[in-house]
Amino acid sequence: MLDASNRYLIVDFYCHQLKLIVEIDGPIHQGLKENDEERERLLISMGYKIKRFTNQQVLSQWNDVENQLRQAAQPQISSIVSLSIFAIN
Repeated sequence: MLDASNRYLIVDFYCHQLKLIVEIDGPIHQGLKENDEERERLLISMGYKIKRFTNQQVLSQWNDVENQLRQAAQPQISSIVSLSIFAIN
């Protein structure tokens, strides 16, 4: 993914249709908090939604993580389905 200055930004997971970025933070992110916050502000300004979880959340609270991801995707999925149904008719 490129930012406005054509710098590459690497994210953990990205869904193009939903403009949704999922970041999973391990121990290395503890020392990179300011950098992560700056990247997040930049990505949000570019129109992306970001969901951030810790490794521990993914491993021990998967149901909560899954529910949050479903909620983040739901408005766009509903729009995509509506447009698809409209196009078929």
